[in-house]
Amino acid sequence: MDRALADRGGAAYPSRMGELQAGDVVGDYEIIDCLGRSSSYATYVAHLATGDLCHIRLVMKRFESDDALTPHHQFYFQEAGLGLLLSHPNIAQLYDLAKDGGYPFLIYEYVHGESAAKIARRGRFSVPAVLTLGMAVARGLDYAHNLTANDGAPLHVVHGGVSPSTVLVGYDGNVKLIDFECGGLLRARPPTRVALGYMSPEQVRGQPADHRSDLFSLGVVLYELLTGTSPFVRDSEFATMEAILRRPLPPETRRALDTLGCPEALAQVVMATLERDPTQRPQSARELGAALAAVAHSERLECSPQVLAQLLQVPSLRG
Repeated sequence: MDRALADRGGAAYPSRMGELQAGDVVGDYEIIDCLGRSSSYATYVAHLATGDLCHIRLVMKRFESDDALTPHHQFYFQEAGLGLLLSHPNIAQLYDLAKDGGYPFLIYEYVHGESAAKIARRGRFSVPAVLTLGMAVARGLDYAHNLTANDGAPLHVVHGGVSPSTVLVGYDGNVKLIDFECGGLLRARPPTRVALGYMSPEQVRGQPADHRSDLFSLGVVLYELLTGTSPFVRDSEFATMEAILRRPLPPETRRALDTLGCPEALAQVVMATLERDPTQRPQSARELGAALAAVAHSERLECSPQVLAQLLQVPSLRG
């Protein structure tokens, strides 16, 4: 068995599954606080229980059982080495994955900040903020999409779940992509756990999704942050899927960008990412990032982490 997957049960581990409390120890890590729960896992802030690095906060995603792992997470554990390869300034680092008392868990870099979804609930992003965020996410995706194995063979990593909830902005304004296990390390397998409104047409059809699917999803994110509305979400799942697959986009989709004063060049870039045909979108994250950078240059806009940092609320002292 891979060293990272060894069971690290310890005497301090609670005897039954339930919400962990501050001070509980799971494997090598001590719990600080609970961030939230889903039907299959809980997310905690933790730190190393001992050693010189015990002051560094981490994020733990702990699953109810092996049976609670989705097919994507099962594959993630089976291919642990792939996740550990993802190391980039714009991707939240996976540090460890193991089992403790039979319960699987993942350990991630802790990003002290807020998701783009949470920030957007307070209002629309400015054009410089959207450009800054878009370029950062594009850099992270470009790195992941071009990741290779030790022998140089391409790994064909696709995130598969890019949305405002999987883009974190630190209080320093730096941007981190999270949750690559949504579908990213499945190589050519179509993901099934993504927010419907951000799915590409190929995902909706259940077809294998390549890196251009992530660019479509990022385009939806950029559109939503600019306008405050989704280009595809409707009253029902069926209507939303129909909107994603409908061709062409209704005129009001583009009109919303023009009405809000979005620069023409940026509107063109965003609309290009929303093309149903993958061959008509930007063909790489690098190409998309360069197009966004060109808009920033031509419009003489300041795009920096400080622009994003200004959108965040002052953090509380909790924990």
